[in-house]
Amino acid sequence: MVPPQGRPELSEAARLEPVPPAPPSSDTRVDPDATTLTELDDVTLVETDLAGAELDDLRLERVAMRAVSLTGADMSDATWRDVRCDACELSGLVAPKATMHRVELSHCRGMGLVLADAAVRNLHVVECRLDGANFRAARYEKCVFARSSLVDADFSGAQLTEAVFEECDLTRAVFHNVRCDEVRFDHCTVEGLRGVTHLSGVTVTTDEVLPLAISAFAAIGIVVDDPDDDG
Repeated sequence: MVPPQGRPELSEAARLEPVPPAPPSSDTRVDPDATTLTELDDVTLVETDLAGAELDDLRLERVAMRAVSLTGADMSDATWRDVRCDACELSGLVAPKATMHRVELSHCRGMGLVLADAAVRNLHVVECRLDGANFRAARYEKCVFARSSLVDADFSGAQLTEAVFEECDLTRAVFHNVRCDEVRFDHCTVEGLRGVTHLSGVTVTTDEVLPLAISAFAAIGIVVDDPDDDG
């Protein structure tokens, strides 16, 4: 994937939420040895292949990644602080119980990404494809998901505080037993969204009302049936 040029533009509402990551102090580029890697500090990675690497407990601080592959990597219990990923391949990345603070994902692909039980603050996800991602039982505070695909993503049991979903595809996304405080769905695709009856505390736009209502009716057993006038 070719990294995009510049920072993607967001709506005013989205720009106000997360604190952006601090960039590396220099453009020092490294090609790390995944077999011995325990820490990445104040560096830039470009087109680095870390697919399938065992990176549990890895600490990343002030790291910029462009076109890096983390496909199928294990980053359990990793710490991400001031990290920006542009056009990275994150599909199958397993990072349960990760800690993230001031992280931005831009134009990344993360099909089946696992961030269950994570503690996340100031996350910015822009124009990413995260279909089937697992965010179960994670804690998200001051996070924006903008113009991203989250089809079949699972937020079951997650805690969302000051979170914005802006123009995202949430088709069949799962929100069972989620706890929401100051959460907004802004012009998202929400057909087939599951767990809609658990979305207390979410503000929605008018175009989302009908598909959410249909999902809510189905969840509580209400059948909508227009009788045939000619019957």
